[in-house]
Amino acid sequence: IFTTLPAGALAAGTRRVADAGAARPPLPLTASGPDTDPPAFAEVRSVGLDRDGRAVIRGVIVDRTQFLDLRIDGRWVYVDETGGFEIALPVVAGANRIRLSARDQVGNLTEAEVTVEAAATTPPAAARGPVAAGRKRALLFANRDYLEPAIPDLVTPITDATAVGQVLRDRFGYEVEVVTDADKAGMVAALSRLGRSLAPDDQVVVYYAGHGYAYPETGAGYWLPADAEASSARRWVSNADVSRLVHRMPARQIILVADSCYSGSFTREREIAEGDVERDPASVRVRRSVMALSSGGDEPVMDGEVHSPFAAALISSLGGTGRLALGVELFREVHDQVIFESPQTPHYGAVPSAGYDRGGDYLWVGAAGGV
Repeated sequence: IFTTLPAGALAAGTRRVADAGAARPPLPLTASGPDTDPPAFAEVRSVGLDRDGRAVIRGVIVDRTQFLDLRIDGRWVYVDETGGFEIALPVVAGANRIRLSARDQVGNLTEAEVTVEAAATTPPAAARGPVAAGRKRALLFANRDYLEPAIPDLVTPITDATAVGQVLRDRFGYEVEVVTDADKAGMVAALSRLGRSLAPDDQVVVYYAGHGYAYPETGAGYWLPADAEASSARRWVSNADVSRLVHRMPARQIILVADSCYSGSFTREREIAEGDVERDPASVRVRRSVMALSSGGDEPVMDGEVHSPFAAALISSLGGTGRLALGVELFREVHDQVIFESPQTPHYGAVPSAGYDRGGDYLWVGAAGGV
């Protein structure tokens, strides 16, 4: 049962902030002011073919926002902190016109084209791209004890994150880091540190358990660090902040798992159903897939005594997963368990703002499994 609370108050027993009064969203991590200049390709060139017969394209792109969605022949491409990028693409014998498009965070678009001459067509097996498994990394945030007296402490985030981390380690072979009661600076630093340590073939789980909030007027969602204030959003971590940090991660396989109120704002970018994803794991592996699994939609979600309803369902579903499962399949298991036990409804979707190739999904591969 939920009661109406005064502005700035929180509902005990739930992971939600009630009306936040005069709170306003914090500044983005990269503030650029008005920007009408499109991204600029400072350099684009073909450096030849790799040993598999694919064309290697390298270049440098410059933009004020430092937050770019770069696509080459429709595929998402990682751009490093210096603006550098590289991709290997299959080719056919003869002239290949390769199209590049870059869009910054305010929508400015630049397009370019490079022609690659190839003596032979890339073999079909090589055209599919690399399928080697990289490292498995899991970063779990558990915010239970809040410094602000107006924000009630929670019960289960730490036990939830610890148990989820254990099944990820034991069942799937992840390297696990649990960060408890982190302030905003600590959460941003942990995400940045993780991003700098990743490679393209790595798989990444980012899990958050704690209070959450979404502005009714805009739908903008937030995670509340341990130093959050009930009356101001300046110490909150916005979904936009998380998307920017994840966008800078080179790994193709990333999933955000959020057990907080109003966490469905991530999945709203693009809801995903089973018919929307590739079924071939090798095809999924080469796509940039930033996915989001939320404990609810635009609604309060429940805490618990030992585990939250969502965490209990996630732990159970992960423990029962076979050698290989698609993220959308795991979601269905979690969804059905949660709605049976509680009034909240989990959601699943892609996060295009952090990088997503159509048909992609997250792959849950057992410790003894492979793709």
